[in-house]
Amino acid sequence: MENHWHDFQITLHLRAQRNPSDMYGLDMVDMEQRLQEWGERLPIIVNDFPLCPGGTTEELCCYFASIPLDSDVTLIGVSVAENSERLTYLSISQKSEAE
Repeated sequence: MENHWHDFQITLHLRAQRNPSDMYGLDMVDMEQRLQEWGERLPIIVNDFPLCPGGTTEELCCYFASIPLDSDVTLIGVSVAENSERLTYLSISQKSEAE
């Protein structure tokens, strides 16, 4: 088999409520560290990872969508870009509390 390489750009789209007394609604440093840690769990050949056997951007979106978040943070979507013209976006639907 012959491998082909990509440098993926991963973006988490998050929502958090900011209380009037808070300076920030979301700790971006913490979220960036979590994203980096999850990226570092991937092997150099993404297809070798059991959660991304096809090595697709769709599988990568689902993988990064499973990052554990604090209860006050909501994941709205995940995007994975191979380059500026090829971007996959996973939109996360929020269930209402009645469901």
